[in-house]
Amino acid sequence: MSDSSGENLTLRKSDHVFIRSKMGWEEERKVSLKGQVVYPGTYVLYTGETLGDLIKRAGGFKDDAYLAAAVFTRKSVKEMEAKRSEEYSRQLEMDMAKLSAEIAAKDNPEEAQALLAQQMALKEKLKAANTTTGRVVIDIRNEKNYNDFSLEDGDEVFVPRNLNTVSVLGEVYNPATFKYGRENMTVSYYIESAGGLKESSDKKHIYLIKANGSIITNKKVDVLSIVMEPGDAVVVPQKIKYTNNQKVFVETVDAIFKIATLLATVVTLAVTVNALKK
Repeated sequence: MSDSSGENLTLRKSDHVFIRSKMGWEEERKVSLKGQVVYPGTYVLYTGETLGDLIKRAGGFKDDAYLAAAVFTRKSVKEMEAKRSEEYSRQLEMDMAKLSAEIAAKDNPEEAQALLAQQMALKEKLKAANTTTGRVVIDIRNEKNYNDFSLEDGDEVFVPRNLNTVSVLGEVYNPATFKYGRENMTVSYYIESAGGLKESSDKKHIYLIKANGSIITNKKVDVLSIVMEPGDAVVVPQKIKYTNNQKVFVETVDAIFKIATLLATVVTLAVTVNALKK
């Protein structure tokens, strides 16, 4: 390798040259801390350094940091979300084609075309929403939740200032973002502040998106009675009804509803993340 004439061999056909890596060598891994951190910036990780270690090295959080709305994003998670989204889209196309064929076979080509158009519209909205954010939900209000959390190259943490708003989205008369004024105000209170529920609202499937990205549904608790916190958003989905009595339409209502609910959830999360970064 030093071009010594005695050792610099002439390569022949089918020879193999191996250049091995140094023991213990690894590429630099960098993590960004943004927002209300004492010393924000991009940090090169030490071996074995965790999120808790890095936050301590950055001086901790500022007094006006709103930890409940901190956003943690990871490149590998974003790539995984994009892959799953593509798989979901392909499966959705196959299901739509199968459903349309079944309806057309029953001599209902117009109904098959109408349902296919509706589902294609939902699929295009989901695709246009660009829902791959790479967000990992971590509640950093408690140090135990992140102290031993391992980090990867490209991870990013954003901690906003204290928030003073809550949002009501979906099937209410005045979807809006409201100033968070008093404590102990419930989801029901803010829905009434938005004009109340429309007749088209699906009361059973109202859900709450917390500032940290987690979601609360009616499966375990009564969402309407939950006390909202700054940065939270309540979503009132639309009720989907079909007047056609054919069994194939009834069987697809649940699937279509899930698609619509998923769309509303991921779009709201994306909007929340973008708003916090601004």
